[in-house]
Amino acid sequence: MKKQAQGKQFEKEFRDSCPVHIHIDRLEDGTGPMTPKTAADFILFDGSTLVYAELKSYQGDSIPMVKLTQTDDLVERSKKKNVEGVFFLNFRDHDKTIMIHSVLVGVMIHSGLKSMTMDTALKYGAEMPVRTSLDSPDVYDIGWAMEKIKYWKNKTY
Repeated sequence: MKKQAQGKQFEKEFRDSCPVHIHIDRLEDGTGPMTPKTAADFILFDGSTLVYAELKSYQGDSIPMVKLTQTDDLVERSKKKNVEGVFFLNFRDHDKTIMIHSVLVGVMIHSGLKSMTMDTALKYGAEMPVRTSLDSPDVYDIGWAMEKIKYWKNKTY
């Protein structure tokens, strides 16, 4: 499967995993050179917390920080009450999806980190529960993720 197709598959499985009590919207990226890039792939809302969710799917053990282009915008949005910006990083070779708050990614970038290893993502983020099967799509526990994000918003970065 091609790299782009795997990323789109991750997005589809993520969206299809969203329970009915959580609202999800897909933000479409512009395709033209004059069209601004969106802040995130999805907006999630559970009635109390709004999450801008940026999904990235990578092959290998680390993610180049230059690929996390939405970081500053997500950090700015996270300054608002009950709004959070979160990256969902899918490490395909390891069958792990790790979510990490954009504020922490911003700190890493501004400290000069050039790439984030899977171990670093696990240290500062949280591995998302995923139900996998050989004959069906992955199912991500979006409800668990929203509860974890609510816990994070009470922490000071």
